Amino acid sequence: MAIILLTSHDEVSIVDAARKADIDAYLVKPVMPDRLGKRILDAVNHRKGINSKPPRSSEMSWTD
Repeated sequence: MAIILLTSHDEVSIVDAARKADIDAYLVKPVMPDRLGKRILDAVNHRKGINSKPPRSSEMSWTD
C-alpha cells in the first residue's frame, strides 16, 4: 500500500520525517485534483518497485 502525506506544513523537518517514515509521496495543500491523481499513481508505482525514486511532488520535492 502506498502512503501519501497530505499536509499544510512545508517545513524541511516535516519532509525529512516523512522520508524516514517511509512515506511514498508528500503534498502540501492546496493540491489540484489532477496533480493528486498523478501523485497517487506515482506513489503506487514506486511502492510496487516500478519506479526506483520516490515520486516528486509538484508542491514540495523530495530532492529540493
